Amino acid sequence: MKGREIKRSTVLKNILVFLAGLLPPLLVVPGKVMHEYAFTLYREPKLYLIGALAWLLFTVGEAKNSAVAKGLMVLFFISLLSLSWAPVKEAVFYEAFQYINLAVLASGLAYYFRQERARLLFLSGLLVSMAIAVFIGLCQWKGIRFPQLFPVGIPYPSTFGARHSAGLAVCGTIFLTLAPLSYFLKKKRYIALLFLIVLFSLQLFYILILGSRTSYFGILMGGMATGVIGARYFRFIPKKFIICGVLLLLLISGFAIPCIYKNDYIKDRLEKTVVFTKKPSLFLQTERWFWWSNSFQMLKENPLGVGAGNWGFFYPVYRKYGKHVYFTEHTQVRRTHNDYLQLLCELGPLGVFILLFLLFKSLKWSWQLYEKNGSLEAAVLFVQLVAWTGLMCFDYPFEMPFQRFLLIMAMLLTEGIYNESLA
Repeated sequence: MKGREIKRSTVLKNILVFLAGLLPPLLVVPGKVMHEYAFTLYREPKLYLIGALAWLLFTVGEAKNSAVAKGLMVLFFISLLSLSWAPVKEAVFYEAFQYINLAVLASGLAYYFRQERARLLFLSGLLVSMAIAVFIGLCQWKGIRFPQLFPVGIPYPSTFGARHSAGLAVCGTIFLTLAPLSYFLKKKRYIALLFLIVLFSLQLFYILILGSRTSYFGILMGGMATGVIGARYFRFIPKKFIICGVLLLLLISGFAIPCIYKNDYIKDRLEKTVVFTKKPSLFLQTERWFWWSNSFQMLKENPLGVGAGNWGFFYPVYRKYGKHVYFTEHTQVRRTHNDYLQLLCELGPLGVFILLFLLFKSLKWSWQLYEKNGSLEAAVLFVQLVAWTGLMCFDYPFEMPFQRFLLIMAMLLTEGIYNESLA
């Protein structure tokens, strides 16, 4: 009887880990926009599902100490502490709710992610869900209607709500797509490898047509990191597979380039990205620079932070620069578009230090594993984490429930591989 109970417990853990990768990207609640069904609610459904999965995994798993979990618990307690001075308590509870859920999730998965099988289960679920999400997005882009399966969702790309959030979500998973490469190479499962290359190519194409400049920058950061470490593994990949992969990329590129240049919006976004890369000084004339400058004014008067989730409520008081940039009776900016600065303004120096510490530790773990063991899985995670650091400089993925979940999972996967190497 005891053996059967252990087996059932293991099966349940495996199912929950797979669902943790599969369900969050896909969960949305449809509604009507301009008399047409669309995916209107996408943040909160994902948030509550992640919370439910976190507590289930914590209950059935083996809770272990985790550096990531400890860091998230510190952010949780700092958020609660900010209740004593934050004017909007509901915003504080909203942020604290996310930190405690993610800390519980990290504690429940820390030990389990030391096993390659558990990591592969999570990544398999994530790959399937992202393949479905990208397929929905591409169908919406081409105007293909499947009302029985999903609504059209114009201007709500795929299951992520908007172009911007969709771009951040796909950019936050695109390199994770390649994490199972080492396993499939070792087992010589070339069909699975081809699926990874196809999905990676389609994700890249989808990011391009979404027109999110921040996502372009994240891809650029990840691409540079890939260039630094990628040559080491080139000789281990079968030549036939390399040829197939290159031909596939050329085929998709040949399809993508005409599509992009026929679309004035995408073409303009790409050109502006190139211009800012060549002339960074032009950034001083953008709306983001005004938001950052005003945020520093806020920080001067509130050195301990204004309270978790309260930046948007304080911003109107500190509009010294660019007073009317994205601030009218119809539109009001709610975020700094820089996660590090936003966390500094809301939770003070300690809050941003915890985030930077977790990022540094994760990057250090993955780099050490790459240097010492030549781990392809760790190398892919390093590239994904580098992309995250770039995204968070110019946008707010850490302010979105699903994108924050993706970042924490990348950290947890890295910690799991590192702890596995010490065992």
